[in-house]
Amino acid sequence: MKTKRSIASLLLAIIAILSMATAVLAESTQTYAKSEHPGLFKYYGYCQVQGSYRIPQNPGYGLDRYVGRYIKRGAIDYRIDDNSIIGGRKYTALADSTSDYNIYSISVTAYDDIFNWFGPKTEFHRWYFPF
Repeated sequence: MKTKRSIASLLLAIIAILSMATAVLAESTQTYAKSEHPGLFKYYGYCQVQGSYRIPQNPGYGLDRYVGRYIKRGAIDYRIDDNSIIGGRKYTALADSTSDYNIYSISVTAYDDIFNWFGPKTEFHRWYFPF
């Protein structure tokens, strides 16, 4: 009888640990920005935020300085140099509060100048605006 209880308790503990790990993995995808370079001259940027998502330790995606905070808006753009924005700067909609579970996202597509082979490198820029 004690063996069955011990096994059941152990199984419940394992299930609880696995569900917590899964929740952490799922949460880490709520607020982020990324850039892809699918073609020789094409860039694709994406940003999404969720107001209710609290930034965890070691979040990546440029969010390290916001650990423990909530993000209400994100923005992205591509630049050839400090002043030349290509593809436009885009902002997500504003999250209403730290209880807002909606996901707000934006994307931007940018193209390099095909005649400027030796010019400045195209860079991806992202910003986050915390509550």
